[in-house]
Formats: sequence, structure tokens, C-alpha cells
Amino acid sequence: MQPAAPGTTLPWQHHPHPLEAALHPPPTILLTGFGPFPGVPSNPTAELATRLDGQVVAGHRVHGRTLEVSFHRAPKDLLVTATAIRPAAILMTGVAVRATRLRVEGCAVNHVDRARLDTEGSAGDDWPGCPPGERIATTAPVALVAETLNTRGLTAIASFDAGSYVCNSTYFRVLSTLGSWAYTPVALFMHIPLVGTASPDGRVWSAPHFEEAVRCALTAMVAS
Repeated sequence: MQPAAPGTTLPWQHHPHPLEAALHPPPTILLTGFGPFPGVPSNPTAELATRLDGQVVAGHRVHGRTLEVSFHRAPKDLLVTATAIRPAAILMTGVAVRATRLRVEGCAVNHVDRARLDTEGSAGDDWPGCPPGERIATTAPVALVAETLNTRGLTAIASFDAGSYVCNSTYFRVLSTLGSWAYTPVALFMHIPLVGTASPDGRVWSAPHFEEAVRCALTAMVAS
């Protein structure tokens, strides 16, 4: 048998040995969605987290996790999971019921609307140890993510108001905690419209659109 010419790709080089894959797993991404809450009995972000769990996006293994719409449990469960898997990036997703576009959230504010109760019947509080009304900006490439989404025909805006409910509260808790970690993953929150909502350009939002949006956002995040 003649030796292969220099630069020739051998058949087995297309498929890494299973042991090599086990010893060198791809880095991870944490993708979170939320469960149902009043007015949204079926939350499309929970479906996103379930559907993409275990898939590889931009060379990173996605760890999908659905959080309860709870001021107390959502940030706690997210941070416990992140501490365990040490993701390179964290993408949190939630529904904005009045939105017609994807909203790439550039910051979170230490403020909650106490009139809106979570699914446990509890009102939220500003996070202790942080000044009321404090605003923390993400280090994630907000403008790049929004531009990437728009380039793909997925209407998006860079937003600086993540609301005053569990989404914003969880985002603030994550951003305020990352600075104390030995390493700092890039973290971002993206709000999506309800399925069936019409976008300004006439698109009717569907689950496949949201999955494409998450893939685009994650790719832009890990490439920055």
C-alpha cells in the first residue's frame, strides 16, 4: 500500500475517536427560558430551551434550562446551574407580551413592580446590597446581536428597558453577580414576542423564527 500524499485527508480523520470527544467536550452555553405565567399559558421560551438542549451551536454545547416565573427561584436556579457547568455564554430569553420585535436587552435595573405577582403569588423586591434603581449594562455585544438578527430578516431592536417583572429581576441578579466570579461569561437577555404576533414588516412570528433568532444571537455572542 502506497503512503498517502502529504496533505491528504484520511477517512478516519473526519470522525474524532469517541474517547477524544469525551476527553475534550465542546465548551458550553447556558440557554434559559421561562415557564408559563398569567396571560401566557404556553411559554415559547421554555420550548426553545427544551428544543436546543444538547445541540451544538457555533462549536458550543447548549445546556437548556426552563426557569419558574419566580422572583426568588429563577435567579437562584440559573446561577446554581451556571456555577455547575461554567458556560462561556449565558443567553436568557423571555416573552414580552406587547412586543412586535425581538428585543435585545442592553441592561437591567434594580427595580420591580410590586403590583405584579409571580407564579408563587409573591411580589418581588429590589436586590439588597445594590442601590435601588441601579442600572447594570451587559458586556455582551448588544448592537452586533441586533444587527445580525436584522440582517437575517428577524426584526430586532437594541433595548434598554427589560421591564420590571421577573425577566428584569433575574437579569439584574445575574449581571450583579458575575463580577464576583473567578471567570466572567458573557450574559445577555433577549425578549421575544408571542407566537402569532405580527412584526412591523408583516412577518408573523413562529417557533422556527425564534429558534433561528437564538442560534444567531448565540453565534454573535461567542464570536465577539
